[in-house]
Order: sequence, then structure tokens, then C-alpha cells
Amino acid sequence: MKTNGTVVSETEIEKKLKFPMWQSAYQEALFELNAVILLEKVTRAEHAIDSRLQQLEESNDSRPEIEAMMDARSSLRFLKSLHAGRVR
Repeated sequence: MKTNGTVVSETEIEKKLKFPMWQSAYQEALFELNAVILLEKVTRAEHAIDSRLQQLEESNDSRPEIEAMMDARSSLRFLKSLHAGRVR
């Protein structure tokens, strides 16, 4: 991935994420410009979020991450609605 003219590895990016188990897939969807690939990446991010939510069902100290996932889901729904409007 390239940021500010510098190539950055996926591992370096994941180290900077607060919740890398699902945020890397989420960011890939957010920054995807190719409409053909967008829905695939959105679906992958949704699955990553759902999987993580299942892991956290029993946890009491995960409120900030759950709130971040709810926000991410909302953004993914918005991306899908934009894509649906483009496809018509």
C-alpha cells in the first residue's frame, strides 16, 4: 500500500490499527475504488466484524471495540447503498 508517496507494508498498517482483527478488512473496503471489487471487500469486512462480535459475546471489557464495529457496519451499509445506486 502506498501512503504519502511511501510504500507501507500491510503488516506495518495492521500494527497501527487499534482492532486489527477486523479493521484491516474494513479499511480495504473503505478505500476500494474499483466498483467491481467493492462489494467483495465489503462482504469480507462484514464477515470479519461478525466473526469478531461472536468472539466478544462473553467479554465485558470490549465495549469500545463493539461500538467501533457498529460504526463500521453503518459505513459498510452506506458503501453498499452507494454501490447499488451506481449499478442501476
